[in-house]
Amino acid sequence: MEADVATRASVILSIFDQPRALNLSLAGYMAQSCKEFEIIVADDGSDHEVAEVIERYRKMGIVPIKHVWQENKGYRRSKIANTAFLKSEGEHIILTDGDCIPHHDYVKNQL
Repeated sequence: MEADVATRASVILSIFDQPRALNLSLAGYMAQSCKEFEIIVADDGSDHEVAEVIERYRKMGIVPIKHVWQENKGYRRSKIANTAFLKSEGEHIILTDGDCIPHHDYVKNQL
């Protein structure tokens, strides 16, 4: 049985206040050879610039993107990653950082 395009994998990107890096990372995910995934940005309290980057890519409609945010109360990456996991719909989870740029076949190779 073929998996639903949006739910085959959930890529969880952890980020904190790095809009330029997130922009490059999301550009890499938009160029993936395999589009059978969703992106969940696990945001550990970034300001509005990160949300603006996410919204710009969300509007492209290439892959579904969710933004899970928590208030900045110090380093709580594991908490926001767990929250993102609860929002995921993928059969597989791919955890990475929002400052990592994936190669063209990254999701395909993970699956």
